[in-house]
Amino acid sequence: MNLIVLALYGLSAVVFWGTIAFAALFFLRVLLSWLGANPFGRVPYHLTRITEPMVRPIRNQFGGRYMRYDLIPLVMGVLILVMGLFVSSMLGQLGSIIGAIGQNAMLGKLASAAMAGELIRLLGLLYVIAIFLRLFLPFFGVGYRSKSFRFLFVITEPLLKPLREALERHTLAPALQALEIRESELGPDAEVRGAVLLALQHSETYYRVVFRA
Repeated sequence: MNLIVLALYGLSAVVFWGTIAFAALFFLRVLLSWLGANPFGRVPYHLTRITEPMVRPIRNQFGGRYMRYDLIPLVMGVLILVMGLFVSSMLGQLGSIIGAIGQNAMLGKLASAAMAGELIRLLGLLYVIAIFLRLFLPFFGVGYRSKSFRFLFVITEPLLKPLREALERHTLAPALQALEIRESELGPDAEVRGAVLLALQHSETYYRVVFRA
């Protein structure tokens, strides 16, 4: 058990420093580009060769266009930094939880409140990791066609859907509740009014529809 904990702590440190070094490549690429360095020079060329496979999925989200001041590598560097630091933190916390579980097991506290608390922490940590993966995997081209992503969607949607609806209600609803659809704008046809109402009822956004002459 101690070896597992030490391995997780060591892996956490490796991920932390590896993330810093890898993200620095993207930031250096952006800096050299903004300074007008020759893109076919030895350093800029190899930086582009190393980082472009990671940048390309993000660039495709924006139509695959290249701009004079290319911000996509900067965005990718920030994403890698955030993801790496998150993974490093999760590995450290996982090592801490496993260490605590092993200590409780050695002390014979398998049915204790402390053991239950550590198991709840472990489940919570795994759930946070699932949410994180669901949010970030689409940036790398992983979508609903993937079985793994569908599994993440199924287990995280019960929590994320109410949060998303509450966010929409408190941010979008105040502005959209003032929306009024006048009868004169839709015409006298009752079928048209019914179609509009049906579409609004099936919308995920909250509207207050008022028909006025």
